Amino acid sequence: MFRVCWGRAVAQKGKIAFSIPYEDAFGAGAVISMSKTIVAGRSSGHVSTDPVVGVMGLDFNMDVFYYYLSDTFPACLDSSNVGCFMIDDGGFIVMHHDWLNLENRHDAYNVHIGQKEPGVASVLIENTVMRR
Repeated sequence: MFRVCWGRAVAQKGKIAFSIPYEDAFGAGAVISMSKTIVAGRSSGHVSTDPVVGVMGLDFNMDVFYYYLSDTFPACLDSSNVGCFMIDDGGFIVMHHDWLNLENRHDAYNVHIGQKEPGVASVLIENTVMRR
């Protein structure tokens, strides 16, 4: 998964990139990676053309990731709300509130917003936030 996290971070240079859930190679189960590029240092500040010299990342267990998400956005815990979810720039779901109750976490791998939340996908397409 290192290559995928590297690629995501480089494609989103300067931003924090998140992976979709995947099986950790070291036995931690289903995890989500957060990564960011490290660019060559300058004493005068960075510019967009600075070369990438590395990527740093951190893996989160899905439950821990949702804890941080809901701690940052307390409305996610409001039972009268529809719940919270997070998608990547390709429309794949990084985290969905329903995934906390999955018997098999593999069911969270490679799920597109159009599969899980077709109404939301339609609105995103209609508002040109996402393309088919």
